[in-house]
Amino acid sequence: MDNPKDEKASEKLLSKDTYHITVKNDAIDKQSIEDNNNLLETLNTLIKKRSALIYLAILLYIIHIISIIVFLYRVIRIQYMSDGELIKELIIVFGILLGSIIMFSCCAIFCKTHYATLHYHIDETSRQTVDTNNSAFVILSQCKKLWGVSSYNVGSYSTIHPIRKDAQLQYKDLPWFLKSNIDKCYQLRFGSKSYYFLPDKLLIESKKGATSAYYPQINIKIDKEAIAETGWGVPRDAMFYRNTWERTNRDGNPDKRVKDNKRIPEYLYGVIHFRGAKGTNLDLKLYCSDIRKALDAMKILSSTNTYKEEIS
Repeated sequence: MDNPKDEKASEKLLSKDTYHITVKNDAIDKQSIEDNNNLLETLNTLIKKRSALIYLAILLYIIHIISIIVFLYRVIRIQYMSDGELIKELIIVFGILLGSIIMFSCCAIFCKTHYATLHYHIDETSRQTVDTNNSAFVILSQCKKLWGVSSYNVGSYSTIHPIRKDAQLQYKDLPWFLKSNIDKCYQLRFGSKSYYFLPDKLLIESKKGATSAYYPQINIKIDKEAIAETGWGVPRDAMFYRNTWERTNRDGNPDKRVKDNKRIPEYLYGVIHFRGAKGTNLDLKLYCSDIRKALDAMKILSSTNTYKEEIS
């Protein structure tokens, strides 16, 4: 993890809504919970305003496209159009285009000028804990593929197939709505949600807004799951488990009543389950193509006692 910036750089951040956070490994105090609630209220307000600007810009752009189509239709169908009418039509078309450009520009300016500031105070012990947790994410990011399951499809013979969505785990700059004396953090993006592993908490951004969970409120569990692969690209670091059949009996043997019962391979994957306390909106199963790396990462996360470990 990067060291905090120097004091002069940190002082520049204090002009906006600033939240001073002391990272501790012990219990969460009432003041921290209150500050976190205020932070989430600020972030949700910023996200809603930005979304409104984007929607308005997109609406103007769509209207601009429609106006171009109408203009071309009128030019083609109407044999004669006076210079005054032509100029009027062009002014409307380019006026709407200018409006959409202005709205997109306003959105970009809004993101640069509106944010919340997190000013972290981290002692040496807490810093070592954060660095150790980050080393676990380094290992996970080395897996050839990470994914989650968004929903399930029922296939032939009532077999259930998961609909997988790729997940990206990267060490990146903080999102637009946050400024801090900590430059970067590990971020997991899955579907429409982004998970930011900050020094003191897990921040979750979605279309509905922002929520968070302090690490002591998060239960974490490692599991392994054998998945029959039928057509999905198998990652190179996946561990082969066994061969099975598309349709099996309860004892695992092939169902001989089914014609063309295909033989398919099963691979063993690691599954890390993050589950937050009630109200945190956190229930994430992260599938890792390399089960060995998943187990190594889990050992590191368990060693810091940052999360609550569930025994499966």
